[in-house]
Amino acid sequence: MSLFVPYRRATLLIPSGPAHDPDRKHLFIVLTDPAQVLEYTEKYSLLVGVASVQTDLPHDPTCLLDAGDHEFIRHKSYVHYARALTEPSQGSSTG
Repeated sequence: MSLFVPYRRATLLIPSGPAHDPDRKHLFIVLTDPAQVLEYTEKYSLLVGVASVQTDLPHDPTCLLDAGDHEFIRHKSYVHYARALTEPSQGSSTG
């Protein structure tokens, strides 16, 4: 098993499918290097997901992506900042 140390600009495919589709994955972008957060002893990274634009649903137009901008993006998409995640991470902050 290999260890992945997330650093900003990396991308991750994270399993996120429902019970009937457990192999479904969503693309996430790592926004920060692992960093100390408040009084916690672990380091954390900030992640944002990429979601497909759907004409019948509102979306954040701040950062739109087109098919092909990343090898896993196949539709007009956007960075979903409203659902950003902080996740425990290995590694050290580069400053």
